[in-house]
Amino acid sequence: MFADRYIQKNAVYPAFIDAGVSSLLSVIVMIPCLNEPEIIQTLESLWSADPVDAHCEVIVAVNNSENSTAAVKEFNRATWRRLLDWN
Repeated sequence: MFADRYIQKNAVYPAFIDAGVSSLLSVIVMIPCLNEPEIIQTLESLWSADPVDAHCEVIVAVNNSENSTAAVKEFNRATWRRLLDWN
């Protein structure tokens, strides 16, 4: 993969996803999620869309800034748990 060397050199945290990537993967949808109350509805919308003729992966990156309030951080933790349940 083109980014392997960069990631190995610059990664701050260990990998969050243990599963390998299919060699057939051709579409990745990356959704940044900061205090997003409707993320499950977004995923439901993607799930119900007409299928595409490609191997797809959807990644939701739940995050917050250093300046996020405690309420936002807790909301994000709850969102992460809801996403795990939805998965």
